[in-house]
Amino acid sequence: MLRTIELSEQEIRRLRLRAQHLLRDTKSGIPNIAQLLQTICGVQAQYSSDAALALRVRMNNLTSTDLKQTLIDERTIVRTWCMRGTLQLLAAEDFHFLIDLHGVAFIQKSKRRYEELELNEKLYRKSIDKLYPVLAQNEPLIREEVIDFLMTQGIELKGQASYHLLRRAALEGLICFGPDRDGEPTYVLVENWLSVVPKPISKDEAFAKLARRYLEAYGPASLADLANWSGLPMKSLRLGWESISHEMIEVKIADKRLSVLEKQVHANESKIVDSTVHLVPAYDTYLLGYQDRELILSADAAKDVYRGGGLLRPAIVIDGYIVGSWEMKKYQRRIEVNINASREIVEPFQNEMNIEVQKIGNFLSMDAELIL
Repeated sequence: MLRTIELSEQEIRRLRLRAQHLLRDTKSGIPNIAQLLQTICGVQAQYSSDAALALRVRMNNLTSTDLKQTLIDERTIVRTWCMRGTLQLLAAEDFHFLIDLHGVAFIQKSKRRYEELELNEKLYRKSIDKLYPVLAQNEPLIREEVIDFLMTQGIELKGQASYHLLRRAALEGLICFGPDRDGEPTYVLVENWLSVVPKPISKDEAFAKLARRYLEAYGPASLADLANWSGLPMKSLRLGWESISHEMIEVKIADKRLSVLEKQVHANESKIVDSTVHLVPAYDTYLLGYQDRELILSADAAKDVYRGGGLLRPAIVIDGYIVGSWEMKKYQRRIEVNINASREIVEPFQNEMNIEVQKIGNFLSMDAELIL
């Protein structure tokens, strides 16, 4: 039976901030981007600009040049489809482990869409057989070039079929994103692009590893939170979750029961009272990591941040609590950050917010101004 402790809402939020590397001391302890992505198990990268800002808020003095060098030159991080079937920025060291777990599941979930697009198994395999030798020549291709090449081979992909062809190949671990070319993403063979070698691991071990890594990045949390974050079947996740239960402590708060790794519970760390203010981007992992967001999202901010239809806005986080949204307007040489939240809530934190805005400006190499 799990040992049970009781924590306040604020203590839980502080533990989550620590796990997400959103406290001052945790930011200074991260040596590089790849290590950060391993620690927080990736960031959503549907929009590269949001992924970049998600890294910025968790690292001190990160620049956009650092990110480009790590992604393109060092190749210790990689952009591909993974958790929830969405685009993610992952540590290269985690690529094979995470793709092996998530790829098959999201290919299976997409089968009806493949049928609608007439992208049957025979057509997919024929397309990949033709495409592989071209990509093997170390020539990154944009999507239009993929379409044009396949047409020369007598293969015509209609509508969104080319997108789903490339996405499936990525979910199989065959390709990933390479360097952008004139603002367009390119696709490359994983075996040419990444130098990491897959390490043999059983499915049971992989699900246990995923549960542990999730709690390290998001705990205290629940099994339902893990399922929401990963998008994988609850049955498989439960087996992994239960296999590491001896490493957990149950956290009781009102009628909720959450879990946290025992090694993460340090007597005083969750009780630190100094305030923290963060401007996290849209689709930040702090927003996407939980099914139940009641502990981190104020009722007034909920409709503003979660717009419906899967759309999320950048969020204002004060001491782990989301109190509103923010918007960045870019001009030729400067940016403005507009705050959308109750003035009586945000004004006491105006100085901390201004520091955050200046850091965003430094990251983008632009002058920055806070607009309340």
